[in-house]
Amino acid sequence: MDYNNVMNLLLRDIEPVVSVVNYFATSKHATWGVRVLDDYELILIVSGSFCFLSGANRIELAHGDVLTIPPDELHTFSRTEASDGSAVISCIHLSFGSECDAVAAKYGFEIEPLLVANTYGDQEIHRLFTKAHDLFTGNSRCRELLLSRVLSELWLRLSEYWERGGRHPISQRTRQMVNFIEENMLQNLTRHDLAKKFRLTPERVNAIFKDELGTTPSAYINRLRVYHGYNLLSSRIISVKEVALQCGFSDEFYFSRVFKKVMGYAPSRITSADVSLNYTSNA
Repeated sequence: MDYNNVMNLLLRDIEPVVSVVNYFATSKHATWGVRVLDDYELILIVSGSFCFLSGANRIELAHGDVLTIPPDELHTFSRTEASDGSAVISCIHLSFGSECDAVAAKYGFEIEPLLVANTYGDQEIHRLFTKAHDLFTGNSRCRELLLSRVLSELWLRLSEYWERGGRHPISQRTRQMVNFIEENMLQNLTRHDLAKKFRLTPERVNAIFKDELGTTPSAYINRLRVYHGYNLLSSRIISVKEVALQCGFSDEFYFSRVFKKVMGYAPSRITSADVSLNYTSNA
């Protein structure tokens, strides 16, 4: 791409223009590319395993990773074969400035975005992705302004990760436990199951999660179940009671309490009438 100018952006000047926001479950072996984007794309790995390939650069992505794909980079993004269970992503396409500048300009950021930021345990990052999706698919009179505000906050929070090198310290053992939870999250899974699987005491499992992920095993499992429930409610006509059972909760009332605690609003707010997901073309 031939850029006509360079736009230098300080953090206080970040005002994204959003063109696409989605949140969806991917099919097995789903692949996007080989492709080149005209704008920036942020991809949150909600669950599952994915791979980003650009030239000789191959990056494996898992739950909590946020991939930032810049314009004009030839690449492929795909779900890996290892993802046998749920594999959900949220994608946001954005640029900065006017629609014309979005294609014609190269950006010079105060903090340059990195390809990957590991946001394990950061509930705010997921909340901002889902908030952006709710706004994008809703009918708010101030939709575009609110979207820009939400994406400004998201970009600033990611900038803090980029400034630290993009990585959140997490041990290989914890990553293995997280993968095990993702594969079995709809079962009656407890910290005692994790302790038995990974030859630890339940107390040690609890301490590891608090130290590395900032939460408890039960809260982490419930959060993943809520994300799964959010996707079910957003993508089809289904009752809260049915979703609760499909997400491993004993009843809809407990599911609703946990959902509201994680998402900040009740599941009854989500209906198929005001949410529309794109499952393939806009990742």
